[in-house]
Amino acid sequence: MITARVAAIVAAALVSILLASGCGGDAVDEAPLPVPTASPPSATFPPGIFLALAEPEGGASLWSSGGELPANLRFFGQGFDVRDEFIVIAEERELVVLTARGKERRIPIDGLHAIARPSLSPDGRFVAVQATERPPGEEQPQFLTIYMIDLETGDWRRAAPIMASPSAPTSRRSGWPTDASHTGPPKASAS
Repeated sequence: MITARVAAIVAAALVSILLASGCGGDAVDEAPLPVPTASPPSATFPPGIFLALAEPEGGASLWSSGGELPANLRFFGQGFDVRDEFIVIAEERELVVLTARGKERRIPIDGLHAIARPSLSPDGRFVAVQATERPPGEEQPQFLTIYMIDLETGDWRRAAPIMASPSAPTSRRSGWPTDASHTGPPKASAS
């Protein structure tokens, strides 16, 4: 004789088999479960110290103490600065913006020459650079002047007097300007 407990187990097993095979009762069509996919690679640069390492063929590659970079970056230029999403590189008469995914955008800077040592604003919209308005072939200044460049438009303006020594009181800045005269976008570049 079958006990009540054995009967309950057999009944539960039969119901499970019937539902799994799509037979009987009010079987509901269920959508298949989504297959987990790998998350996309990080689109940001790791925190850490960044160095430009000279390449034997010329140019430099970027190295980070924070670990592997999201893209293999090689560049030529006179300095760089890094944000989470992109790096900006100074190249003689233009700025190069490289994203963490390896996409490149070149921003020609009309009217400035010998662009070097970029430093990004905290919001990443502007970059301060050292440069000169004198084209190659003319007598070059002893000190490069500091300029602010809008990364969207390429427009620039002076942030320090021309030929001011980097240590002169008139050109010394402690951080990014915060007064109203320095917060808006740069004026259109002189051509």
